[in-house]
Amino acid sequence: STGTVRSCGMSLLRAAALRLYSPRLFHRGARFPQPSMEIPNAFSAMSSRLFSSAAAQDLEKLLQVQEVLEVRKELEKEHRDSIPFQEFEEMCAAHGIQDPDELARNLHSAGVALRFENNPALRSLVFLNAEKTLQTMTASVSTLPCVKKDLVAHLEADLEGVLAEWAPLDDKRNGIKQRKRRAASRIVWTSVLGVGCFLGTSVHLTWWVLSWDIMEPLTYHVGLTVALMGGVYAAVVPKKELSYTSLASQWAQRRERIDTANAIEGGWDPERLVILDEIKGELETRLKKASAELATLEIQEQTEGKEGKA
Repeated sequence: STGTVRSCGMSLLRAAALRLYSPRLFHRGARFPQPSMEIPNAFSAMSSRLFSSAAAQDLEKLLQVQEVLEVRKELEKEHRDSIPFQEFEEMCAAHGIQDPDELARNLHSAGVALRFENNPALRSLVFLNAEKTLQTMTASVSTLPCVKKDLVAHLEADLEGVLAEWAPLDDKRNGIKQRKRRAASRIVWTSVLGVGCFLGTSVHLTWWVLSWDIMEPLTYHVGLTVALMGGVYAAVVPKKELSYTSLASQWAQRRERIDTANAIEGGWDPERLVILDEIKGELETRLKKASAELATLEIQEQTEGKEGKA
């Protein structure tokens, strides 16, 4: 890393300064001199001269190259075709690069990543796949049906590859949502069933087993208990009243948290799924547009062919 390279360079320069100051210290069997204030002063002077020399400049260039390589590794890890330039600036700042505009121009010149800084509509983006970007731009402005067909085939292949990775992740997400809905419905029906059972039991006890004089205070205390439970629920869950809707929402969120944690432990990646959603949506939009343009060009070609025969 940058810190490791810098640390190694500092150690080498300090060793060189110490060797230049007293070569006898490195002879076999040499004895170290007694500490004095002259050694630190001479060492500081020698270090200053060394750091102002060509060796220090070479070390600085080496560190800059290392920082650029680290940024390029980060770009290679990206699965997106383009990233906002603001995100590129943050990436450069994280690796100690002071001028992201200059780095973007150098990457553009080298064909590693493209940034069209003179185009107001595109200057806010950095295109990471230079070859694919140029092919797309060329096909977009072309009016030849064969070029449009190649673009449509290319987009379909890309979309198929994305769908192969996206489908299992999306199935897991749909499964989590389905279990969430079932959990909310289950708690509501359980609560309704509990209230119905209590009503049936109290009717049976009032008319067939006990009397109203006994059941009246019992039902009164049961009602107070439910009201107390509602107050505790409102205190534990802020701004939520004890209702079927609130209870269903809380139970569904609990189920979702548990299922999501279990899925992540099993290898499910929700962040990757969000990225694939964006890529899939972009590819579908571009494919739809390219297919419409291809259909228009084919109709025009057929019409011109008929007119030529006539």
